[in-house]
Amino acid sequence: MSEFRHIFYFLWGMAIMLIMPATLCAQKVITTYYDEAESKVMERYELKKGNENIIEGNYQFFYKNGMPAAEGKYFNNEPVGFWKYYYENGQIKMQGEIINRVNAGLWQYFYPSGKPKMQGELKGDEREGEWLFFHESGELKASGIFLKNKRQGQWKFFYENGKKKSEIDFSRAYGSFRDFYENGSLKGEGQHFQGKRTGFWTLYHQNGKVAEQGKYDGDLKEGLWQQYDSNGFLAAEGDYENGEKSGGWKEYFDNGIVRSNGAFIHGEREGSWSFRQPDGAFYGTAIYSGGHGQFVGKNKKGNITAKGQLVGGQFEGIWEYYDEEGKVKASCHYKNGEGRYNEYYQNGALRLSGMLVNGLKTGVWVLYDQDAAVAGYYHPKGEEGELIAVTLDKVEDSMEEPPMPRVGLKPDYRYKKKGSRYFLPRLNEFRGFILSASPINTLVGELPISLEYYIQERMGIQVTVSLERDPFYGQHEEKEGEVNGLGYAIGIRQKFYQPRKKYGMLYFAHEIKYHEITHTTNGRIPSGQTLELQVLEQRLQYSLLVGDRIIFEPNGPANKYRSGVRFSLDWYMGVGVGPRFISRNYDESADFEQYFSDITDQYFPITFRFGVDLGFVF
Repeated sequence: MSEFRHIFYFLWGMAIMLIMPATLCAQKVITTYYDEAESKVMERYELKKGNENIIEGNYQFFYKNGMPAAEGKYFNNEPVGFWKYYYENGQIKMQGEIINRVNAGLWQYFYPSGKPKMQGELKGDEREGEWLFFHESGELKASGIFLKNKRQGQWKFFYENGKKKSEIDFSRAYGSFRDFYENGSLKGEGQHFQGKRTGFWTLYHQNGKVAEQGKYDGDLKEGLWQQYDSNGFLAAEGDYENGEKSGGWKEYFDNGIVRSNGAFIHGEREGSWSFRQPDGAFYGTAIYSGGHGQFVGKNKKGNITAKGQLVGGQFEGIWEYYDEEGKVKASCHYKNGEGRYNEYYQNGALRLSGMLVNGLKTGVWVLYDQDAAVAGYYHPKGEEGELIAVTLDKVEDSMEEPPMPRVGLKPDYRYKKKGSRYFLPRLNEFRGFILSASPINTLVGELPISLEYYIQERMGIQVTVSLERDPFYGQHEEKEGEVNGLGYAIGIRQKFYQPRKKYGMLYFAHEIKYHEITHTTNGRIPSGQTLELQVLEQRLQYSLLVGDRIIFEPNGPANKYRSGVRFSLDWYMGVGVGPRFISRNYDESADFEQYFSDITDQYFPITFRFGVDLGFVF
């Protein structure tokens, strides 16, 4: 029994001797937090045994939501070995080896869904060898070879359905470049320089016919380009500048007759465009501003035949068509260049109905008699659109049903007087708000702050609140004869804008405004007592104004039909007129009027108006 105790004590002592050094030398784990309450862990790492100034061992970094952001190992204060990085949703973001403080070996990158995004070898900070890129669906997107972070040899790009999208030869700085449609047919071919299209290119329709021909410079179209329809006929030609249509352009019918011609500025139609019929006869003109045009068609006698709006080269919105007497005979509501044409008899019954594509007849047309019975079916022939009768068995089953005829009703629009179209909503017009102020007006004792509901190139409703103070910047002192003014003004202004030009948007405006300001000073009566004297001035003013608004877009080319980061400079001038009411807190017979000599009692004054507003569009 004694021997057993000796053995037990010996083993227990040996265990203590082995455990104590390990305990004393165990690595220390450090945890840092985002908050003082230490409820949200930021990072957790181990310190080197015996040296708490060196990070060595496992390392973890966390998002504020508690999910891991990165994990790996440190050695002597430097990351080493295999590391993983995560999205905030917990999915792996990328993973690979770190050697000598840089990514090296195979690295893999992933989408937030967890699907592979790309993978390949890294040497230092440069990609080397074969790299694969994937669509988020998991299908291969591109593959090719890198040499010192530059693409080499033949690269292939793919659609999500696995069909080849393009081939680019990177064997030299200049190489071949081919694009493909999803059905496998050739989309375009030419040369590239360091991956960007350059030199002469040919683009194709899916049927193999040439679609466009011209030169690229740095992946942007430049110089003369010719465009063809799917039948191989020349459709348009003109110049590009920095990838945008610029200068004179012509568009053609299949027979070679010029269909329309005019100018492009920064990729949008601008100024006057003329249109002709397939036989060369004059058809009408359109005045474009920023890609939008108002079209007026005329016949050989100069009578109006059609009116409507153009967006780019497409018909859009409600178009009206006129008979020889100048009365509306038909209308068509276009959407993206397509619409149903409806023509009526004098009694309001539907006469003819069919589809138009940018003014040209297409599909099946239906003719009705005045009793609303179908009189015949027709197909348009050629670009002239001559309607040729077809039998009922040849009518397409998919033909859209025409609208119900308006039997016995006189359409109001045929006889109503022509009114202004200014207040009708325009296509794609930008609507927003402008918050502005006029610091320059403090020179005349007021600081107006305005909020305007703004409709692009049409109108605006502006509400203004002003602080009125005289003097505006000086201290108001209670001295005898020192007059101070303090008040406010509230106004509402309606603006009528003209189309936007390089110099801005000119506008006419009218405004109703109410002012109220109290003029105060101290006066002394014969007894020597000082009194506070006040004159209350109230005005109701109606003003007529003209001005110009300039909108600055610092983030690059503007798209005036969509909101963005914009600043506004608005100057205006005009005259205001209206009644003024004066009331005093003292007897007019007293000798206090000398203090308020600058304040007139004129009941109906005329005031000159001027201001410069600085604003932000949102």
